[in-house]
Amino acid sequence: MKNHIYYIILFVTTNIVFTPAIFAQQTDNYLVLCSTQEPTSHYYEAGVTLSDYRNAEIQFFNPGQPENLLPLLSSIEPRYVALVMQPLEIDVNFVRAFLMISTHIDTDPFSDFSYGFTTGATGQDAVDFVNTIIQAETEHIEDFPLNVGGY
Repeated sequence: MKNHIYYIILFVTTNIVFTPAIFAQQTDNYLVLCSTQEPTSHYYEAGVTLSDYRNAEIQFFNPGQPENLLPLLSSIEPRYVALVMQPLEIDVNFVRAFLMISTHIDTDPFSDFSYGFTTGATGQDAVDFVNTIIQAETEHIEDFPLNVGGY
């Protein structure tokens, strides 16, 4: 079991590091899904900030009912989806359900859009995370690829 965790971490790490084009100029067909509509929440602020920066549509959803997202995602057919959520809302059941939803936009068995979770231990941490991403992109901070096995 322990070896499987290392393989998963390596797979995720190499996919993130070796696909910088995924992170470059993600403004086309981008959707932000936010789990709160509370304007005083910093998680809400993080979602709105990301939505404004990406020129993206923002939609609010109930993490307890991820299946309700399928009609929305099918109608929008996004290329990129950012889920802005509190850490306690991201559990194994939600992650699995969302992965399965991401494969049901068309008929093939693969995920039909790139997606990622934006969160933080506190709402302010989520806002800081979004602002750091924006700063890195606007200042053109380079991605340095991971050197795996001497390649």
